[in-house]
Amino acid sequence: MKYQIYTPCSGIEYRIKLSKEFINNTSISIQYRYRSKTGNTPNPDNRISTTDDKELQNLYFHLQHQSNDNLIFNSRIALSKYSTINNIDTVGFLMYQEIIYTPVSLPLSIAARYTIFQADDYNSRIYTYERDLVYEFSTPAFYGKGSKFYILATFNISNRTSIGIKYSWLYYPEKTTIGSNADMIEGNHKQEFKIQLRSNF
Repeated sequence: MKYQIYTPCSGIEYRIKLSKEFINNTSISIQYRYRSKTGNTPNPDNRISTTDDKELQNLYFHLQHQSNDNLIFNSRIALSKYSTINNIDTVGFLMYQEIIYTPVSLPLSIAARYTIFQADDYNSRIYTYERDLVYEFSTPAFYGKGSKFYILATFNISNRTSIGIKYSWLYYPEKTTIGSNADMIEGNHKQEFKIQLRSNF
């Protein structure tokens, strides 16, 4: 037994990825993933959930272009489809544009990304990796309808000391609250600000 399944189960997962690099510092990759497994299905006529087969398909298209030694562009489009045996399908869509700038004359790195997404429900959510502060790991799940912007700046004060700052803004045009219980925020947007000072002795 584990999350969303109360009985022994089986499933299958496979993925295929194709990538191509070009001589003008451009690379393209396409990845498809299929996963099928047994999961719980709530039964309104019975207090015990039944189980059925559920399928999740993901398709990713990623483009990276490095225009010079200090400027990189990343573009991604992601699609998801969640299906059940009752032919109840939900879909998700995500697209982002990212710019990474590293000035040659300064010990500075700046990354900015703008993301738009729309997913019917949590089952059709789309995960995507985000750049973050050192030792921080961020792979949020996007679902619902909205957009997100973040900017991350890292400055090396010396060979042993650096400072990092990240600001993010998440917007849901059709919501009046974000989160639940103690984490609930009134309104349709959420802002987050992080700062990190790191020194090696």
